[in-house]
Amino acid sequence: MTGTEKGVTFLLVSNIIFFSLTYIISIYLARFGLSQAEFGQYNVVISFVLIFSTILVTATQQVSAKLIAEKGKRIAHKFFVYIFLTNLLFVAVLFLLSGQVALILNDISLTPYIQIASIIIATSSIYALVLGEFNGLKKYKHQSIITIIHQSAKLSGIILFVGFGLKVYGAILGYIFSAVISSAAGLWMARKKVESFEPNLKLFYQMVMVISVSLLFNNILISMDLLMLKALSPNSISSSLAGVYSASGTLSRMMLIFATTFATILIPIIANKKEQQGKTFFYLKNSSRYLLLVTAPILAVLLLDPKTVITLFYSQSYASGWTALAILSTGIFFYGFFQLFSSAFIALGKEKILMGISISMLALSFILNLTLIPLLSIEGAALSTAISILLGTILAWAILSKERNFTFNIANLKIIICCAIASIFLIIIPLNSWFALIKYGIFLGIYLILLILFKATTKVDFLVIKKLLEKKSN
Repeated sequence: MTGTEKGVTFLLVSNIIFFSLTYIISIYLARFGLSQAEFGQYNVVISFVLIFSTILVTATQQVSAKLIAEKGKRIAHKFFVYIFLTNLLFVAVLFLLSGQVALILNDISLTPYIQIASIIIATSSIYALVLGEFNGLKKYKHQSIITIIHQSAKLSGIILFVGFGLKVYGAILGYIFSAVISSAAGLWMARKKVESFEPNLKLFYQMVMVISVSLLFNNILISMDLLMLKALSPNSISSSLAGVYSASGTLSRMMLIFATTFATILIPIIANKKEQQGKTFFYLKNSSRYLLLVTAPILAVLLLDPKTVITLFYSQSYASGWTALAILSTGIFFYGFFQLFSSAFIALGKEKILMGISISMLALSFILNLTLIPLLSIEGAALSTAISILLGTILAWAILSKERNFTFNIANLKIIICCAIASIFLIIIPLNSWFALIKYGIFLGIYLILLILFKATTKVDFLVIKKLLEKKSN
């Protein structure tokens, strides 16, 4: 394995560490740091602000990485100051509108939390540029180290500030603290003076806005259910409901760890879409199968034993979210495949079709949330998200099948059969609490044995994965 491939592998491992620390933060806050209502307020505020922060961070990182890769040299660090100052304008707008946003969310007490959280948009801008620099220069090891520092600092900051009794304010300050620490660490790692260039600020933000539009729909889709649950529920219980639903949502999204990882690997392959569409679809098909291979047993556990899972990680006080967890898990399972299908549309140059599907999913989710939340509460929010994702994914798959014979094959069926047989063990063995971990371990062992017996994986799969890593590194 070359040095670059090792760096790529390190980057993928850092993604898993990043998500793992995210779960530790969530579980710590729910179990030890905040009350159920405070946990709900924290998640509502962070979900709302991160819609914009995540979009700007992702878009800024992608644009800076692209420009740096094209030029072969880093962006002048004084340009970082311009980006930071420009993002302060976004902070100012959100700060001024915080009261109106809080009223829409049916809780005026959220106003100061939104005001403090808006600072995340500015502090994350330097972090995004640092990540983009390391990615554009193919310094994947540096990029992964900064990613881990960022999430570790967030965990440390949250424990520190919440421990001082700052509660929701402390949890939000942990986000700001992590951005400052990781940005400083990244600038220190990039302190060596090398040739640099200064992009046109207007052109830079034009590119950022183009990418942001496409990211906006998916970010709102994933957060809409929680925000509408808070807005449409009775004020006296809306924060507690949001807390329970946040626990269900966080657990259901563990499957996205793998979808995000596969999508990360596939992006560079799609860069050569015009010359290698056939190979692109070969890798997409195999990536879909590998995603099914990994996420099927996770879905089985969350679908068949949701009450045990949510009480195991979040305590008995969150047990009422078990139905929402089972429903949401089904939706998030399909959303992972939708992420891969999105890559396929990009490869075919059919971004407009992808945007049309995304807008349709968003509109359907809004209508369903508006209808079902007053009737079914958190279960209504979960159903709204799951139904809109399921229908959107089926539509995307149907279009791809027509375009490129992107169809279901016998290998996928073998994986489903193996998981279904192993799942019988989950049903017949009633182990709860921490003993359930033993049950899940045995279930996973049975699943792996069945995969071998049914020959659901072959040596070719390992060669394909190696090729994927090589494509990413190139």
